[in-house]
Amino acid sequence: MEEQELLDMNNIIGELLQNDLQLPSNNLPFLKSRAIQCTSFHLFYLTNNLDAIKQLLLIYVEHLNPQTQPVPIRLYACRAVARDEMLKKILVGMCQLANEVSDEVMHIPLESIAIFVKFSPQVVIPFSNEVITIMWTQLEKFANDHTIASDILMFF
Repeated sequence: MEEQELLDMNNIIGELLQNDLQLPSNNLPFLKSRAIQCTSFHLFYLTNNLDAIKQLLLIYVEHLNPQTQPVPIRLYACRAVARDEMLKKILVGMCQLANEVSDEVMHIPLESIAIFVKFSPQVVIPFSNEVITIMWTQLEKFANDHTIASDILMFF
C-alpha cells in the first residue's frame, strides 16, 4: 500500500499569496477571485502564521474597492472577509485587546465588539461569556462616565 501524500496547505496558501494574489486584477480576474476563495476557505491552517493572515486580510479588504477591482474579485473578497471563521478570529483578537489596553483607549475595542454584537450575533454567541465579562468589568469601571456606561448598556 502506497503512502498517501498529504497536502501542505501552508505551502499552497503561501504560493497563492506570493503568486496568484499578486497579479494585477485586470489579468485573469477569475483566477484571482478563486485564489481569494481558496485562501479564505483554508485560512484556519495558518493559525501559527500571523503575518500571512494579516497579509490576506489586507488583500481581501483591498480587493473590495469598486474603483479598482472587477466584480468577480469583489464578490470573493466580500465572502472572504465575511466568513464566520475569520470573524471569530477578529472577535477573539478584540476581546484580548480589551483586556490589555488602558482606560484612555478602551472605547476602541468596545465599539468594535459592539459592531459584532449588533451585526454578527452568530459569531458572538460562542464567546458570550467573555464578551459579557469584558462589558461588565468595564461598566463597573466606568459607571460614572455616562457616555461609556450608556454604550456598554446597549450591549445588554
